[in-house]
Amino acid sequence: MNIQISGMGAITAFGHGVEALWAGLSRGQSALTPAPPPMPQGLYIGACPLQGPDRAFGLARRALDEAIAQANWPDLRGCALIVASTKGELEPLLAATRADDPDPRVATARLDALAARLACAYGIEGPTWAMSLACASSTAAINDAVALLRRAGARRALVVGVDALSDFIGLGFAALRALGQGPARPFDADRSGLSVAEGAGALALERASTGATAPLAYALGGAGRNDAHHITAPAQDGRGLRAAVAAALQEAQVEPASLALISAHGTATRFNDAMEGQALRDLCPHRPPVSAIKGAIGHTLGAAGVLEAILCARALAARRCPPSVGLQARDPAIDLDVIGAEGRDLHGEIALSTSSGFSGINAATLISAAPHPRQAAIRLTPVYLSRRVSLGGLDRAALEAQIAHLVARPERLDDLCVAGLAAAAALDPPRDAGLWVATGWGCLGGDVAFYQQLRARGLARVNPRLFAYTLPNVVLGEIAVALGMSGDNALISAGAASALIAIDEAAAAIRAGRLTSAVVLALDVSGAATPIVAAFTLAAPSVALIQGACLAIGAGQRAFDPSATGAPDPMEIAALLGGPARAQARCPSGYQAALALQAPGPIIAGRQARFPAAWPVFAGHFPGRPIVPGAELLAVAARVQGAPLRRVRRFAFKAPIGPDEIVTFSQDGPTLTLSVGGEIRAHGDVEWYEEPLR
Repeated sequence: MNIQISGMGAITAFGHGVEALWAGLSRGQSALTPAPPPMPQGLYIGACPLQGPDRAFGLARRALDEAIAQANWPDLRGCALIVASTKGELEPLLAATRADDPDPRVATARLDALAARLACAYGIEGPTWAMSLACASSTAAINDAVALLRRAGARRALVVGVDALSDFIGLGFAALRALGQGPARPFDADRSGLSVAEGAGALALERASTGATAPLAYALGGAGRNDAHHITAPAQDGRGLRAAVAAALQEAQVEPASLALISAHGTATRFNDAMEGQALRDLCPHRPPVSAIKGAIGHTLGAAGVLEAILCARALAARRCPPSVGLQARDPAIDLDVIGAEGRDLHGEIALSTSSGFSGINAATLISAAPHPRQAAIRLTPVYLSRRVSLGGLDRAALEAQIAHLVARPERLDDLCVAGLAAAAALDPPRDAGLWVATGWGCLGGDVAFYQQLRARGLARVNPRLFAYTLPNVVLGEIAVALGMSGDNALISAGAASALIAIDEAAAAIRAGRLTSAVVLALDVSGAATPIVAAFTLAAPSVALIQGACLAIGAGQRAFDPSATGAPDPMEIAALLGGPARAQARCPSGYQAALALQAPGPIIAGRQARFPAAWPVFAGHFPGRPIVPGAELLAVAARVQGAPLRRVRRFAFKAPIGPDEIVTFSQDGPTLTLSVGGEIRAHGDVEWYEEPLR
């Protein structure tokens, strides 16, 4: 199934709009300017022309307005929305800290609050969540949106990547010594570091078969992998990025030689550029042209992936890529064909965009100028949720003792990381398992700790390690490094619905064959000594490791408010893991999610199937969807047919199908019909591969 890009929007240091971005890049100009105090002298930033408070919200609105207008979508009620950001709307938290009222639970500073405000502003009622994977956030969000559309989770999806400048962000990167003197110079022999920036980019995505708007390009999806090496430094052999790109190419069935362009992450730090050079050279020995735009607009953090996907779409349409601003003499140790000051004509229809971030995350996505004819088979497999193992009544000291063999100094980790690592270690997951973390509050307490110390001690004496722990996804990195987990990662924030959405997303990745197992952690800190964790493993039936754990620190203490955390009460999740049940979560920001768990096996006889009450089923992001989702029904249809699905067109569900109903599958030409007692419940056109199921 092809997913088209129907609209694009941007705001960068070049100004408002995609055209302003493209024109500035095409001129080979830099929009970076000297950083004002309190930033050190000699540093440059990329600031956007936007006035007023709520800066992240305002940037996101500008980009979304442009993308929605170009797509010509007057009604957004059923649209999905994924908001990708490294830090979200920080200013309310910073203001509270400056006022000596350091309450980390400033509602509008929560990562998911930005997504909730945007959904309300546009009247969006579809699946909505925030994604935070540091500088890979919006590349991963594009991939999630493509997967959501392909599995009929929504007909349309908006992806917006956004981050706003603040002294918190600028001085934090300065403390890590990641910023360079002068404007950034990606891949240059004399590069010295990145130029931090702000901005927003938005994509309007929809199924190509239903889109009324002419496509600007096509999003083929992609993949992510963790290099399991270090929290802030990439693995110099490039293994994480190499694995992410290889998985993305395999997912889209694209050969490396088909790439017309690579839009590299290109931060201009010594380590990142060298790592990218190694990974991309290994995968693409034909040396396709490589672009890097951060010398022109700076590193826009969570917005970078979407802005670079926009560059890919425009460059493919124009059959020409703009110059890589800042490159004067390529580092001879980096054997890439980086586009120089003259720009480059392009030959081909597919571009690759890559992103890497703190906590070892790497992500890659593919953009095509034309529909891609070689779509992979839809191999839908049931997903099993395991039994639970309860670990209760553990305080911080007990948890540190449990992970002392995994990390040298567990006392240096924050509460979120200690609790998450203890829970993940209890599962003993396979190294290639995916890792999803669901959280409502994330690491806002760490934000306060760093900002207080920064204001008290100044840049010269602040502990740079504290800044690393202000990134919500740092818990993913600590787990990946300690346990050697190199699978895909995601951090999802959607209030009390966070955990159920994370479970559904992880299950969808397994169903589609992108992973064979995944660990899901629902994690929040409800006070200094009471982290809240629910952990479990999802797996495909062929995986031997099917086990789970539920961990609640301070079990029996119900001082926290489940509606204000990132997960339902851990004990409620434990009850779900224990047997057939249905969970529904709501929270004040308007998020809703539902999850149905039932136990094994559809009973198939001829062209009929019955789903017992014990069937493991995930009902999706919102209440009211079929109890047995379309993915499970089509997986059973494939077994009835005896061949894997090739393509699904216009498949519609007229009424829910529940457990214990006998479903009859019938086919007339390409039209597959599902009926219960003679009543048609679902139908649509499908194609099958001419090969048996294995």
